[in-house]
Amino acid sequence: DHCYGEGLVAWSSTFGNAAHLTAATNIMVNIEDWYNVGGHLADPVSYYGPRGIARHLIISCAMAAATGLARWSNQRDEIIGLFLNSPDWDASRGMYWCSEFTTNGKTFSGTYAQGFRVQNSFMIGILVEAFWRAYQATHNTTLRQRLIQIANFVSAYGVGTFEYAAGWFTF
Repeated sequence: DHCYGEGLVAWSSTFGNAAHLTAATNIMVNIEDWYNVGGHLADPVSYYGPRGIARHLIISCAMAAATGLARWSNQRDEIIGLFLNSPDWDASRGMYWCSEFTTNGKTFSGTYAQGFRVQNSFMIGILVEAFWRAYQATHNTTLRQRLIQIANFVSAYGVGTFEYAAGWFTF
């Protein structure tokens, strides 16, 4: 899922171009349908990693702000709920882990069952952007706390000797 329609919303807001907002609305309708018909996975936060659902949160925040429509605020809040209730949130480390599918694909078969967990620095970046935008829109204190916990995770595990984050974190 590489849905990234937030730029269309920004273009429309900046230049008053209704066609771009219509295009973003069409993307949101697809996202909305995907969630409403149960097309999403049981835990969409972890299966491929959080970048897809985080992108849905980013455009939902942008559409809610640009249009003021409850429809998009409700979609934003549903996605926030999926994040906040995900069983893949590890409060002890402050990170969402990828699923068995992704973990075994990045390591080797059976590692997830053995307790291995993986996450990607790129996905963390998109996740943090989504949480920041959602926090600005909602002032949800749990989002704020998770942002801090994720920053602490990256500080503790992501920045090493060479002072840059790794591609994949593996535990």
